[in-house]
Order: sequence, then structure tokens, then C-alpha cells
Amino acid sequence: MEIGLLGMPASGKTTIFNALTGQAAATAPSGKLEINQAIVAVPDPRVDRLAQIFDPRKTTYASIHYVDIVGLQVTEGAGLPQQALTLLGNTDMLLVVLRAFDGGLGAPDPVADAEAIDLEMTVSDLQKVENRLERLQKQLLRVAGAERDALRLEADALERARPPLESGQPLREIDFTPEQRKAIRGFQFLTLKPALYLLNCESVEQAGDPATLAPLAERAQRPSTAVAALAGEIEQEIAQLPPADRAEFLATYGIEKPGSERIIQLSYDLLGLMSFLTAGKDEVRAWTVARGASAPEAAGVIHTDFQKGFIRAEVASFEALSQYGTMKACRENGQLRTEGKGYIMQDGDVVEFLFSR
Repeated sequence: MEIGLLGMPASGKTTIFNALTGQAAATAPSGKLEINQAIVAVPDPRVDRLAQIFDPRKTTYASIHYVDIVGLQVTEGAGLPQQALTLLGNTDMLLVVLRAFDGGLGAPDPVADAEAIDLEMTVSDLQKVENRLERLQKQLLRVAGAERDALRLEADALERARPPLESGQPLREIDFTPEQRKAIRGFQFLTLKPALYLLNCESVEQAGDPATLAPLAERAQRPSTAVAALAGEIEQEIAQLPPADRAEFLATYGIEKPGSERIIQLSYDLLGLMSFLTAGKDEVRAWTVARGASAPEAAGVIHTDFQKGFIRAEVASFEALSQYGTMKACRENGQLRTEGKGYIMQDGDVVEFLFSR
């Protein structure tokens, strides 16, 4: 999972990056376009528990790759630079940081900031649509048969996308057919990506107050969209502390768990993702897969050969394996299931795949 950060000037975007990653990236304006990147392990107590049981040589958590483009100043009407479009286009979702603190900058207006960022993204997407449609009209005159059919499908999908973009509506809110989505997938439209709008607050109390999110309540109801609040500077301090000191700091502020974990869960939900587990003496590992994935599709996340040669899956719930300690004991207690190609994976499944080579 790769998440790109966007924000207006002085929104505290890099502070949020540090809060989510534990990095200490400079938060002062640099005046030039640079990139902060970090890969973060997804905390998962199920992995911790299985590691206790199996004592493996290696323990691997799922991970998230955060990308913060330093110096990316979203200014109304200026458009997004090509380097930023490329980097953000490669991400799976966007995290839009909105200033909810004064900080000597005047009263914040997160709704206006969100609308300004949306506008720049829709303008960028609209330019792509119009440029491609212009070329497609010429190409369609020169081809026939299957090639023409494919180009016609692409053109139809782009024509479907143009009116909402012209009116400022993001593409994530549009009902494309599966074929249309496939036809435009390569364009990496920013407004087609799921988006989490994150209010960067001054205090833990402000971040926890339901009234803080009230101005974005309507936005939270939109498809593939979520809103949340985080006390950026405080969460940055927490993330940069040695693990042994974090519990005391969290207790001081009355925080149940770091905000970064809540943002991870929201991101998983937005992208429709979950984790299944594999466990043994060699490795305990969490694997990320789409909700609704079949057993062969989950096997393919580990290795394409597992999917091609899939025979069956031996599946236990995490709870059963945590209780009984081994897959063998799960079988003896009726808690190990043999599942075929039609099985839909469940969050927390612990699985062994059998496949032919």
C-alpha cells in the first residue's frame, strides 16, 4: 500500500508524515521540490502472538509506504507540477492534510482548503482526459477491428469522466463499469483514488471532539472518502519517542493508542484491504489482500506459482491457532478447514496453501 500526502501551505503536512512514520523530516519550507519517503510496519497483535507461539527465524508485518512531497505547495489556479503528478499517480490513495489550528496564521478554513485541493486535482485530471481524447479521435480514424473496439471503450470511459471533472466532481464518486475502470486505470487519475481528509489539530482534545469533524460531515458520506482528525505535533512527538517511553507519554495525554494506528485502519478500510497470516518456524508473516479475495488470489499474493498451481488451502482462524498452538492441534480439535478454489478469505485467516509445481 502506498499513500501520498497533499496539503496547502502551512498545513503541517510533513509534521503529519513524521507522526505517521516516526521520521524526523525537516518541517520548515525548503523552497524546492523534494521527497520524504518511509516504509512503516503495520502493527498487528496477531503477528506478535503467532511469533510467540512459533518462535520463527523471521517475523514480517504488512507495510505501508508513505510519500510526502516537500515543497509541493497547492495554490489555487497554479496546477500541480509534473513531478508531483507522477509521484502521486503511483500511489494507491491520497491523504489530504487540512490545517485545523491557528498557529499565528489566522483562523483555519479546512473546508475551503479541501475544495481548493480538490479543484487542482480535478483540473489536472481534466487536462489528461482532454489531451487523450484529442489523440484518440485521430487514432480511431486509422484503426479497425479489435484495436478500434478497445480504443472506443477507452474513449467512452473518458467521455464519461469529462462532464463531472468539468463541474469539479472527483471521479471516485462516479459509477464506471468494470470495463471502463480497466480502460482508464493507466491514467492514474488523482480524483479516482480513495482519499482521506485529515484535520491537523492543535490539541488532543480538539482532535477528539466530534465537533471538529462536523464541517466535513457531508464529505465523509461521499464514496471512497473518509475524514479524521489528528493532533499532528503531539503525535509526531509520540512517534519519535523510543518504544519504551511511548506508553507513559500516551497515558499523559489520555491517548489510547498512537493516531498512526487509527490512520492505518482507516486506510485499510478505504482501500478495502485486510490481512491473512502464514505461520511456521521459518517465518510468521502478515499478507495484505483485497476483501473478497478467493483462496487462489490470496495464494498469488505470496507467489504467482501458488495461484497457478493451487490445489487447496488449509485454514484455521487466528483465534483457534492462538488457542491450540499448532495447525495439527487445530485439526484434532475440528478447527482446521480444507478449502478449495471458491473459498473467500477472511481477515485473520491463518493458512497453508497446497499447490502443484
